Formats: sequence, structure tokens, C-alpha cells
Amino acid sequence: MKYFPSQISLLLLGPFIEKCSSSFPDTLEGRCFSSIRVMEGDDERELIPDTHIDLCFEEEGNIRAYTGCNNMGSTCTLDDDDHLDCDFIFTSMMYCGEDFEDQDSFVSSFLESKPLIVLDGNNLGMSSGDTVISFLDKEEADPDRTLMGTEWRVEGFVLPKAYMSISLEFGAWALFGDDSIMSWFDGCNTNKRSFSILNGLINFGPLEGEPLDCDDDTNSRYAGFFNAMFLTEDATYTIDGPSLRIVNSDGYGVSFLASSGGIERRAFNEGYVAAE
Repeated sequence: MKYFPSQISLLLLGPFIEKCSSSFPDTLEGRCFSSIRVMEGDDERELIPDTHIDLCFEEEGNIRAYTGCNNMGSTCTLDDDDHLDCDFIFTSMMYCGEDFEDQDSFVSSFLESKPLIVLDGNNLGMSSGDTVISFLDKEEADPDRTLMGTEWRVEGFVLPKAYMSISLEFGAWALFGDDSIMSWFDGCNTNKRSFSILNGLINFGPLEGEPLDCDDDTNSRYAGFFNAMFLTEDATYTIDGPSLRIVNSDGYGVSFLASSGGIERRAFNEGYVAAE
């Protein structure tokens, strides 16, 4: 794994990226990178735990960035000196707290500062002033998780025209077993049902247990959003690195994040509940 501790080392990496006035070169276009280190002078800038900077180079000079809260985008070109020259950075308007707001602002300002960009295989370096960000190709830095065998924590709900992030005292979760049984905790109840995969779709079988009443109105509402993904017989699913999104044909679904530390569980009424 390579780092780019200074702008000088960026220049020594190798030949500059091929220039293109309206789109990115083939070596860059269509690729996504994840940050592995952010340096400000001699000091490393610590990102919010469990986050990194994702940066994608798309067709027609479009870029897309994500740092854990808001999505950013712009249209950019590489100038004659291999600096990334972007138009105004567009960003979504979700509020995730001051720390995320500061992190989004840092990345947006960096991208607007015409950073120098150098690509060396799967390593991407970008520098502006005394700030240097080292990236690694996303497929190598943060490969797609497998649906089955991964412990998935719920991070939000997909609605037909909206997205809602969540926070639960007992974090909702789901497990897709190799025995084709899905088990989960939705904020109120634990339960199981069979599932199958066909042509890129998840087909859900019947519920194995009876749902119990939920004492907490908020958790009951969240449980309703969770179980909405089962209202159609099948649903699409997409996995991008540690993220899983399941959306049914009516537009309702759940967004999951792979658990880095493992989901703690204890047996309860032949099911599972999330441990405190």
C-alpha cells in the first residue's frame, strides 16, 4: 500500500494522467477510489470513525464524492498541469451533525481548490497546498461484502421519494444465512423467513413466527418501515463495498451497513435480540 506524504512524492510517482478536455482518460473514467490517508502538512487528519472519502470519476467529466453523510457531485476537467478543475460542488442537504458537516465542508473545499491529481495503478494521489489525500481503488480498499454470512446493521430506510436515516437503542440488523434463512431484529421483534436469490432478485418466503406488539411508538414506526420491504414477493438488492440496499417493487426498502465488530446476539424465545 502506497502513501503520498508530500506533493514532491506525488510528482515522483510516475507519468501524469493522460489529459482530456471533456472527459477523463480510460485509466480513470468509471473508477472509484477510497481514501486511505489524509495529511495536512506533517499531521494526519483523522476522519470520523468508520468513514472515508469515496471519490468516483464518471462519464463526461462528472465526479461523485461521499464522506459518510451527504453526496457531492460536479463536472470537472483536467487542466494542462494535471489539476482537477471542477465547477461548483453540488451537495445534498442531509444534516448528520457538526462533525459530518465539517468533514463534508473539508472535502468540498478541497475539490474546489483545483488539486493536483496523479494516478499510479490502483493508487491515486491528490494534493492542494499542504493537504495530500491518498486513495486506493475502491475494489481493493473496500471490496463488496457477500450477502450471505455478513452481519448487516440497519442504517436507514428507503421510501418511494425519500430516504430516512435512523437511530435505535437496540440497532436493527439482519443476517442472511447459508441455509437460505433470513433472521432479523426490526426494532421491536426478532423473526425469520426463508429467502432465495433468482436473477438478481431476493424472493422472500413466509414469516416463520408471529410478530409481537411493540411498547415503544418510535420503534414500532421504525419496525413498520423495516417490514415494508417484505410487502412484495421479491426485491432488488445492491451491494457496494460495506453497504447493502434492498428495495422492493413499490420503492420501499432498507439500507444496511456491514457490521465491523460483529453483531452481539443472545438467544431469546427461539430468536435473537440485539445485545445492549
